[in-house]
Amino acid sequence: MLPKRGTDSKRGWCRLPFMRSVLLNLLIALTFGCAPVLRGPLDSANPEPAKATLDHGYALLYQVLHDESSVTLLFGVKHASEPIETLVRRIGDAAANGEAAIRSMAESPPPIDWKKNGLPLIEVSARNHIVNEQVAAFLFAGDSFEVQLLLTQQKACSYISALAVSLAAADINASRSAMLTTLARQFAGFDADLRDHLRVNQPSSSNRGS
Repeated sequence: MLPKRGTDSKRGWCRLPFMRSVLLNLLIALTFGCAPVLRGPLDSANPEPAKATLDHGYALLYQVLHDESSVTLLFGVKHASEPIETLVRRIGDAAANGEAAIRSMAESPPPIDWKKNGLPLIEVSARNHIVNEQVAAFLFAGDSFEVQLLLTQQKACSYISALAVSLAAADINASRSAMLTTLARQFAGFDADLRDHLRVNQPSSSNRGS
């Protein structure tokens, strides 16, 4: 029998901790649930044509790999500690290898076009604006150069790994999918290394508050 309204209903509600727990967990899941991600190859059930989706994904990955392969040019005018510079150069080499792999496998069936990312002109302009601001910030950075470099590299490596994971799930070409899986793991490793360096380079909250 359902509890009566008023104080009785409140007592009835309080006597149902399991139900409260279930409803609370459901509310949390609905509010903070995981965003949808690709779990398998693209097909006709997807809202965007599979070919266009694959092309745009590879174009985005190729562009960020290209940007990462060029970061080491900063060391011609700026200097970082040897461990960080070595790590960034490893990231640059891995990115260049990723670029080359995409180019060499582009014609394998189904062929991919990695030259058109499908982004609106405004989005492209905004991204270029952010890149220009980052380059300027690097060039004029003083003691904060290493931390800024680590932060931008960590974000980029995390993005590359996520892109590669999604593309590996979406692409039916087994060889490309395997390459992307390896790339994702490699850049996830770089992401972890960069986070370790950030923990060392950034002052603790207690020091900032003192």
